[in-house]
Amino acid sequence: MLAAVWFVLSGIFLSRSILITLGLLKGPVLRAFERYGDEEGDYNSLLYLLFWMGMFSVMSGLWLARLSRNVFFPMEFIGVVLLIGSSFAYRKPHIVERIFHYPVWYYELKERTSRSERRRIAYMWLHISRKGKLIYNSSDFAFNQWADLIIVSTIYIDSDSEEQAASP
Repeated sequence: MLAAVWFVLSGIFLSRSILITLGLLKGPVLRAFERYGDEEGDYNSLLYLLFWMGMFSVMSGLWLARLSRNVFFPMEFIGVVLLIGSSFAYRKPHIVERIFHYPVWYYELKERTSRSERRRIAYMWLHISRKGKLIYNSSDFAFNQWADLIIVSTIYIDSDSEEQAASP
């Protein structure tokens, strides 16, 4: 029974990781932009994808081994290999970033925006309704238009605050 629960949970999180990697779920990636501090961490979608694929594989192997005792399923071995791959992705994120460029909208947004603009986009994402989030999650074009509006307002606010600071 416990193996079935872990199997279902790992399947749910694997589905979530696949949606994030395909660019159909933007909220968890935008949360990476909210952080303050000196370093801005990159979102490593390969880490989560490999980890949850490994967990799903191990749990499905354990569950199937309980159901059929006479059949050998190499799912646990495949899962362990995927978990080792996720630990590599965790320890060497700079190598993963050069090889794995998914979700695409994340890298495009990161190339064309500054850190303050990305932070403002992330905080504005919190104020969108569920229907708006569904629209922007499903369409990269609509999301990019919305992000451009936030960027323009950021430029306007930043230039306005600089003018007020310069005037005596």
